[in-house]
Amino acid sequence: MGNERELKLLPLQEINRNELLSRLVQNGYKVEGEINRVKQTDTYYDTPNRSFYNSERSFRIRNLEGKIFVTYKVPTGQEMAYLERKEFEVEIPEGFVAQEGETTLSYAISCLKKKYPELEFPENLEMAVKVDNNRSKINIIAEDGTKIEVAFDDLRAKDEYGDYFEMNEEIEFEVLSGNAEELRKIYDVVLSNFDVQRNTLSKYSRSIKEMLEQKQNMTLEELTICAMLSTIISTNEFEQLKHKGQIIHDYRVPMPPNLELSNFKDPQYLMRKISTVKRMKNYNPGKIRNLEDMFLCFFSDMDYQDIEYKLINFLNENYYREDQAITNRLSHSEQVMLITGLISRSKEIPVKDKNTLLCMVSGLVHDIGHVPGAHPTEALLGSLDGFFSHEINGRDVIERIISTREDEIIESIVKYAKSIGKEYDESRIRSAIDSNKRMIKKSIEEHSRTNSESRGDGTVVQLPREADKICYGVSDIVDILKRTSRTKVPLPPGFFSKEWKDATTEKLGKGYEREEVIRRRIEEFDKLIRKENFGELITNIANTVRENQNDGRIYYDVEQDTWDILNEMIGYVKGLRQQGVIDIKKKEMQNASTIFIITKFNEAIAKHPDNIEEAWEESLRTITNSNDIDMLNTVNRIFQRFKDRPEELKRAFQEGGMLDITKILSLDNADRQIKLKPGDAFVMSDLLPFFGENFRAMLPDRIRDTYFNNEKGVSICIREYLNRKKQELIVKRKRDKRSNASRKRKI
Repeated sequence: MGNERELKLLPLQEINRNELLSRLVQNGYKVEGEINRVKQTDTYYDTPNRSFYNSERSFRIRNLEGKIFVTYKVPTGQEMAYLERKEFEVEIPEGFVAQEGETTLSYAISCLKKKYPELEFPENLEMAVKVDNNRSKINIIAEDGTKIEVAFDDLRAKDEYGDYFEMNEEIEFEVLSGNAEELRKIYDVVLSNFDVQRNTLSKYSRSIKEMLEQKQNMTLEELTICAMLSTIISTNEFEQLKHKGQIIHDYRVPMPPNLELSNFKDPQYLMRKISTVKRMKNYNPGKIRNLEDMFLCFFSDMDYQDIEYKLINFLNENYYREDQAITNRLSHSEQVMLITGLISRSKEIPVKDKNTLLCMVSGLVHDIGHVPGAHPTEALLGSLDGFFSHEINGRDVIERIISTREDEIIESIVKYAKSIGKEYDESRIRSAIDSNKRMIKKSIEEHSRTNSESRGDGTVVQLPREADKICYGVSDIVDILKRTSRTKVPLPPGFFSKEWKDATTEKLGKGYEREEVIRRRIEEFDKLIRKENFGELITNIANTVRENQNDGRIYYDVEQDTWDILNEMIGYVKGLRQQGVIDIKKKEMQNASTIFIITKFNEAIAKHPDNIEEAWEESLRTITNSNDIDMLNTVNRIFQRFKDRPEELKRAFQEGGMLDITKILSLDNADRQIKLKPGDAFVMSDLLPFFGENFRAMLPDRIRDTYFNNEKGVSICIREYLNRKKQELIVKRKRDKRSNASRKRKI
């Protein structure tokens, strides 16, 4: 055992090594030999609660160019200008060193205790940090013969998860023999000539300290969003999106593994990854191979143009190739997430309003309320439950997921905070969860609005909404090209023909200047579509999102000229469906949806024969947690049962039994929903003093729904039939899930 005596300095600006040595020579020191460069790796071990770190001790195994040393250091407790520590060190015999230059922790401890039997170590030591050191060293001799090693340490730390952390360069002066007071003189010389500060921490303490500081680059709100995202994507509701929206084509095609976010189901992994990317300088992931790589780019220091370039390639390679599957709900949601992230990084979005992480999460989960069978199923559910829509259902799904798993979310945040040496009050975490949950729910509920006077404020609501419009517009075009190619149905020649371009230009262009803008933009889109460069098409549209002001409120919208052209393209696709060029099998989908809904309700009513409300709620949960394949399998089972007995199937509809709908229809009589038809005399503003503004409008070309809620559990929907100038007032009371029998007894 010996006492280590050393002076550690941290340069505050770059120091030329030769100049430093020259200054020491001018003050009487002699340089011995030349600078020697060596590589060493120090692996430090500690207990889970970091007892060594907290007591300024260190235990390391050093690999010095194939030689292994185990060292234990303990501070002496003396206050001096230099560090002095007791050092216990032993070299591992060559025969016990693995070919990779490693040894086991247990053997290292046994070697150390063999030489120093008085030492005791806890049994729960584990790897705490690994420090790679490209060390350049040289010896200097003082006038009194004291020999001192000067080491320039280029350091990089790696934590237990394999994540790297850059550390500041360190200059170390260690007395090899002679008088330790020479370190005071050296400190005075260096301090008078260079901008440095004295470091009193060991490499272990400094690596842990700097790692913790670098890891603390995420706010509590960001940690909360990560934990919530991990929770959501781990649920069945999210998983089912993979097989929703493909009922006509490709519904059995699995999601490619590289488009999964499986790793993100672990909140600790997600938090660490984002934190790592945020602290890296000049982040460059190379080729983007999976969705996770692309996701993380948005939190790096990458230039906007670089992100856009990588996103274009990623979209073209993974979503828009001809051999890829038709867009499903999950692949659409992923595209919305990515385009939302791109818009949020735009210079058009003020820094204070970017909210990139929350915006992207809101975009990813915006369709979580969709049901199998797409809009026909949704329309049928809406006819039975006047408040049903995939947006409202999605809002409720998020509420259910977060509320029931809130303790898990809190636990994951506390665990990560502890790993970076922080603590958060539980009430503060719950407040962050409530705030972020409220914004995600609001974004889902309002993402489909087209009425700018009634849509919500803020980028978290508006950016996913704009990205959704852009993505489904472009995906419609991509999918139509895929479908016509696979079904050998030729695309009608009107698509971007000269006649289509001229007609669209004439329709949208008002005045010479606008006409030229429209014509030029149409030609740009035409060129990209024919090249099948849909990645650039979609990012070009996203780049037109601009801030607009209306009645003192700030909105973000796709540039009007671009949106008008995109709408015409969407209209063209819609026309192909209406003309029957693209067979969407609407009638078959409606029949399948009807059978599926009724079947699931009757399965639920069999479990709850005296409680229609509970049966209906359970059937909604079951339907939401099913996908297109589940629906088709259900219908197929019924078809196989009745394929030779069509009259019996018809009677099942008419007379009840397996496909009884009478109890569903009786829900209106179960004291849960009242429908009124006030006509033009009803004024929506009459309700504002009681319920406040909480709108949601859908299907603006035919129906506009406006929702109001109050704290007493009463909800109101004003349904306007725009084409018929008709209104309905739907009042929904707080659900009473007690059985019918118990309600009657109370009455």
